[in-house]
Amino acid sequence: MLKKSLLKQAIGLVKKGHSQSDIEKALKVSQWDARKLHLTASAFVELKETLDVPVPRIKPSKTKEMHIVLSDMHFPYHDQQTLDLVTKFVYEQQPQTLHLLGDVVDFYNISSFNKNPNRKFTLQDELDQTTEYLFDLRHNLPNTRIVYYEGNHENRLQRYLWGKSPELGTLRALKIQELLQFEELHIDYFDYNTYNRERHLAFHHGALISKWSGYTAKRVMETVGCSVIIGHCHRLGSSFHTSLGGNHVAYENGCLCQLNPEYVRGKPNWQAGFSVVYFVDEQFFVSQIPIIDYSFIWNGELYKL
Repeated sequence: MLKKSLLKQAIGLVKKGHSQSDIEKALKVSQWDARKLHLTASAFVELKETLDVPVPRIKPSKTKEMHIVLSDMHFPYHDQQTLDLVTKFVYEQQPQTLHLLGDVVDFYNISSFNKNPNRKFTLQDELDQTTEYLFDLRHNLPNTRIVYYEGNHENRLQRYLWGKSPELGTLRALKIQELLQFEELHIDYFDYNTYNRERHLAFHHGALISKWSGYTAKRVMETVGCSVIIGHCHRLGSSFHTSLGGNHVAYENGCLCQLNPEYVRGKPNWQAGFSVVYFVDEQFFVSQIPIIDYSFIWNGELYKL
């Protein structure tokens, strides 16, 4: 068995680059012991050098931004329990930006479809509920940028005025921005024909409908030629595409409305949910969050009413 004192000396010699024969002469040991000393000392020095190498630490980006995307509440056809659950989460997170991706208000009374004569809600009731919600958002999110996107249901107002009373269509007081008091609430607004592109991700309510989850967003992505996140179809889904032009992805954002409304026959293929988007420098990372039985998981934590 090698003595510790010899091994210590051998380690010192190996650190200086000495060979096995150097150890044999310097320590006056046999060729066999010199070989064992050299092997052991060399292994120790190699391990020590490995352990001494500092492990590179990943530096957190200074430009990380959290965005939350909500869509398709359809006041007064919203699901109050779902909306309460999600709104509580939004207030807890205090995101840099909150995207309201359209169809926040339903505008049922001025739709072109047949209407239930027993329906109690008036157009003013819809606007009052929506405005109350927006004021509540601004009160609890004082430092959050809020962006509102006109959906096809909000666009019903313009279509109604242009079709039924074009003389009133130019009145600023009848614009959705005025009716919902965006200026007072410091809410940014994008009309139905405009995409809001932030870094490499475009936000829009959507105008197409496909049968299966992910297909609607895929068609939009193919049309605009970049990554997108949309509402409108009331589904959760995604579609990825890689080509020589890069990686693109399209997301469907789910909905926060009632999943069995009176105006839809049968069981609609809709899913409650929303999305969280992190922008890190020029990249984006999207987490879709399905809501099941009024509960969802975020960062390993269960959120429920």
